[in-house]
Amino acid sequence: MSDKLKPCPFCGGEGEVCVYAGPVVVDCKDQVDCGGSASLEFWNQRSDTVKALEEVRAEVQKRDNEKLKEWHVNEITDIIDAKIKEIEG
Repeated sequence: MSDKLKPCPFCGGEGEVCVYAGPVVVDCKDQVDCGGSASLEFWNQRSDTVKALEEVRAEVQKRDNEKLKEWHVNEITDIIDAKIKEIEG
């Protein structure tokens, strides 16, 4: 696993590594509006998933409404499958 701390999987903000009595935890620095907290492994893993979904959303938003009406579910599924393959390496 990479040593680099990724953005908050809940809000995209900055995280901070915290060591309490148990395992290493990452807390979102924005405790007022977000309050996200997770294990280091989950924090970094989930960030990739969120990024992939954001990329899929951006791809769909690039289509204008007329083309979107013509789009088939299979084409959207192909984009999602490609992002999954990209994450899995």
